[in-house]
Amino acid sequence: MAVFSFGGKTVEEKVQKLLSKNAFDTIREKYMQSEPEIMLYIATECAKIKGEGSVNTLVLMLDNPNDKVKAKAAESLVYVGTEHVVSAIEYALRKTTDEEAKASMRESIDLLRNPKKRKKLLGI
Repeated sequence: MAVFSFGGKTVEEKVQKLLSKNAFDTIREKYMQSEPEIMLYIATECAKIKGEGSVNTLVLMLDNPNDKVKAKAAESLVYVGTEHVVSAIEYALRKTTDEEAKASMRESIDLLRNPKKRKKLLGI
């Protein structure tokens, strides 16, 4: 499913190409103020790439005004982050009004703080 198309290539294709090059700085520069659908896609894809670039991108997404984007970023951090990102999620949680997003963010915090639950989720 293509999110948006510019110049023949979808944003998904452009983001995938940047991700394959670990060009997180470019992703943050070009797409951090994008529509929520694009941000949700980026957060989902960042969950598949362990490393500082994806973690930093997801932490920045926690400041997005859209509660669903914040919740997805927190969820993705469960896969690539460490307990060190919990304080950033907690801060974003305080600025979140959507109850479903809040519940998702609380679950992400719980998983990051509980290694046994997290390992079970990750299948390790």
